[in-house]
Amino acid sequence: EKSKMPVASICLHTFWTYSFADTNISNRTTAKQILFHTLDVCQALGANTILVPLTNPHQLPKEEATKRWADEIHASAPGAEAAGIRIALEVVGGSPVITGEEMNAILDQVGSSAVGSYFDFGNTKMLGSDPVTDINLLRDRIFHVHVKDPRKDRQPCYLGEGDVDLAGCLKALIDIDYSGPLVFETPPMSDARESAVRNLQTLGGLIEQVEA
Repeated sequence: EKSKMPVASICLHTFWTYSFADTNISNRTTAKQILFHTLDVCQALGANTILVPLTNPHQLPKEEATKRWADEIHASAPGAEAAGIRIALEVVGGSPVITGEEMNAILDQVGSSAVGSYFDFGNTKMLGSDPVTDINLLRDRIFHVHVKDPRKDRQPCYLGEGDVDLAGCLKALIDIDYSGPLVFETPPMSDARESAVRNLQTLGGLIEQVEA
């Protein structure tokens, strides 16, 4: 409140430990309890979105892990709808869902307007899909966006120095009328503040370029 800094979303990093794809029903129950508790936290902080990473800790077969996620999120969606909070699923390393087509399929199974995608430029690229194509597939199902530009060799770098087509991604977001936040998920490099300033300048320049 003192800083007047809005909280756009809350990330449930706990889903790397307690996952809806877990084979242990107790862990899945704990994951659901954490998600429901976070609905209240979001309301208290004024955040409207929960980032939930699509983890698969036991490397279950793709179809089995995807079904577990679809079933558990479907069961959780009414609580999110009632609270006025959105659940945004993010593709991460090991996710059973990678492409925009696969994300659309699981969102279709869930069947709730309160559940969508937390789209990550870098994760999508590094996991073998095409972010520009996926943005155009997901369209208004994208709730929030992570902006990052990793290199294939995984060496830390500034925006514009990686292997993501940032201009193409931004143009695609403009084309689908995306108006949500662009959230940096970038390495601090040698100086976190300097890195943030540099990345913000790069992002601003790219937005001007694609809007021209």
